[in-house]
Amino acid sequence: MDYRKEDIQKIEFDMDLIEERLQCVMQKLEVDKASEAHALEKLKTLTKTTMKERAQTA
Repeated sequence: MDYRKEDIQKIEFDMDLIEERLQCVMQKLEVDKASEAHALEKLKTLTKTTMKERAQTA
């Protein structure tokens, strides 16, 4: 294919936009991952506490 300068610039511009979107999505995923890890730790703590309380009342 014989690309014109304008075609190449458009392709590069589109690639830059896609890269920016990808970076945003990756950042959001990292935030979500950290949030889920925090929620999991809270759940583990709650489970341990509940198990201890039940053992003490049994």
